[in-house]
Amino acid sequence: MTMDRRYAVPAGDLVLHHYWMSPYAEKVRCILGFKRLPWKSVLIPVVMPKPDLLALTGGYRKTPVLQIGADVFCDTDLIARVLDAVQPDPPLFPDGTEGLCYALGAWQQQLFAVAVVPAMASVAVLVFCVREHAGPGRAHVPLGTSLRTLGPRYRHYLLSAGMFSVAYFSFAFLMLAASRVGFALKHVVLLYALFNVSFTVVSVPIGRIGDRIGRRSLIAVSYVIYAIMAAGFAVVDSKLGVVLLFVLYGVFYAIDEGQTKAYVADLAPEDAVATAIGAYGFVTGLIYLPASILAGALWSAYGPQVAFSAAAAVALAALAYFLAFEPRAAIQSAD
Repeated sequence: MTMDRRYAVPAGDLVLHHYWMSPYAEKVRCILGFKRLPWKSVLIPVVMPKPDLLALTGGYRKTPVLQIGADVFCDTDLIARVLDAVQPDPPLFPDGTEGLCYALGAWQQQLFAVAVVPAMASVAVLVFCVREHAGPGRAHVPLGTSLRTLGPRYRHYLLSAGMFSVAYFSFAFLMLAASRVGFALKHVVLLYALFNVSFTVVSVPIGRIGDRIGRRSLIAVSYVIYAIMAAGFAVVDSKLGVVLLFVLYGVFYAIDEGQTKAYVADLAPEDAVATAIGAYGFVTGLIYLPASILAGALWSAYGPQVAFSAAAAVALAALAYFLAFEPRAAIQSAD
């Protein structure tokens, strides 16, 4: 859909009808901030009734709603397109990728809708078929005390994992990189399937290798693989190169998914394994979002080569810290 660019509006003509807790409204507020557009706020009720909003929209009751003069725009996707037309610079999409971004978004929504069925089935199995026997009771231990009992080896690994998470950007960047070398949308989706096949095929062999050479060594290898993959995306200019890099990413992901949490469990005392895994997930998860935002900012400002090169450099820095502060002699038991 091509948006009419006549909405070059003066300050104060953009009116957003929203409520603060809506994640959809937050997307629009972020776009307004990103494009530095002045706007007015009209707060609407979270739940029905919404008499003023319904009178404005003719019955549409969701949030947000954008009003420009006498024109009213509903639906977040449409509002994003309108705002991109109002203020083309800076653009919401890298050059030539708008169609790809919207197509991937639609495909992802359908994928998650289908995934609800097996997810609900899994929950039903856990609720009705799995029985857990309660273990011996334990005295309550404050979280701070539990974290202190995890020891310096765990804390050093947690820091190196946090450093590495800065380089661990969204998978969408790899799909955009694939589109840059000429892959059509349907082939980009096949690359995602190839990544999953690679991950599935190597997962069991990776587990056996981890048992044989030690998880510490395998995690170090995963950092190297990720750095090579990121550096490869910085310079790749052929479809074959992109295919090989997606396979390599599948190998990395198999190590990351299967070995890191097991390694955390090895480092933690037996009575604090759950705390250790939870702290690991909290720290890395907290960093993933700003890492993708940083990668996007580097991509927009300097291009994909700089974004991927920076990721490779951060991964190598995390590797250096991991090897320097987790010497093999000190953690034979974890291997």
